[in-house]
Amino acid sequence: MSSNTFPSLPLIDPETLEFEMNVDGLVSSGGLGGPAILPLSLAKMAQLTQAFPDKAFSGIGGIATFAHALNYFLLGCGTVQVCTAAMLDHAIGPNVIKNLIEGMQQFMEKRGYASLEDFRGIRKDRVVVQSQIRRPSAADYQGGYEPVEGYAMPTPERPVLA
Repeated sequence: MSSNTFPSLPLIDPETLEFEMNVDGLVSSGGLGGPAILPLSLAKMAQLTQAFPDKAFSGIGGIATFAHALNYFLLGCGTVQVCTAAMLDHAIGPNVIKNLIEGMQQFMEKRGYASLEDFRGIRKDRVVVQSQIRRPSAADYQGGYEPVEGYAMPTPERPVLA
């Protein structure tokens, strides 16, 4: 298992200077779950499936759609677990499970897969340490200042470095 929650605190309201969720003004660390933790859980699962290739794993953390579950399957998990999405489903979970099953059936039919074993783990070898990832050449590298988006957009005061 990777993780279904991460320790967290609620945000502080900038107007009231109170925690957004509190009891009599007090808070305690709680669990952050759902979509916010999907990338974190995937990273942990990639570490686990690579470190223990002969063990069985169940993906958990942030799953609401088949596309989310597929990430865990491709990293080597044989099953997935869903909690937050099922709790948020007004039908108390059946719609989430139905959509997961339909998504998996459509995915497998489209690609001609007969079982989960046909694609389970096929991307776990793509997760590597940063030093193994090819870097762009100096001429192509913009130092994170790609001129198309983001808070690091070039400005007259902060031009693109060549």
